[in-house]
Amino acid sequence: MPELIPKLKEILVDPFDLLLDPNNPRYFTHEDERVAEADIALNSVQENAHAKMQTYRIRQLQASMIENGYVPTDAIFVTEHLDTGKYLVREGNRRVTAIKGLLLDAKEPECPAPLRKQLSKIKVLQVLKTSEQDLERQLSYLLGVRHHGSLKAWSPFARAQNAFKHYLELA
Repeated sequence: MPELIPKLKEILVDPFDLLLDPNNPRYFTHEDERVAEADIALNSVQENAHAKMQTYRIRQLQASMIENGYVPTDAIFVTEHLDTGKYLVREGNRRVTAIKGLLLDAKEPECPAPLRKQLSKIKVLQVLKTSEQDLERQLSYLLGVRHHGSLKAWSPFARAQNAFKHYLELA
């Protein structure tokens, strides 16, 4: 049986080299709403993911970062997006959205210079791909640990979809 524990590599990245995940379980309720891998980096897809993420208290997260600095208590998990050489955010889309927003905001009082410097490069954990199947299994494990009744709750549909995928693998 393949190992569930992901193979990870800590890397330092420019937040603008991170792509928001348009297939984040927060966003959709039907499988046919998923975005194809080849389309993920399209500006329109990224703008749509960014707009959807705004409904998840991004301004409050930004205010906390301005008040307290960026405190990376939770890891941001990414996978390499082979088409672009960038990284697809698999866990941490809210934080990445907040960080990008702070860096794009030209008003200096909004994002103090020390915070802007702190956010210019952030540590993320890259989930290393051994095979496509193992990668999906590892990501499912990571997201399941994070969202199935532990740290952050997913919608009932997203939880059911993740549990059903595991059921099919074991059946």
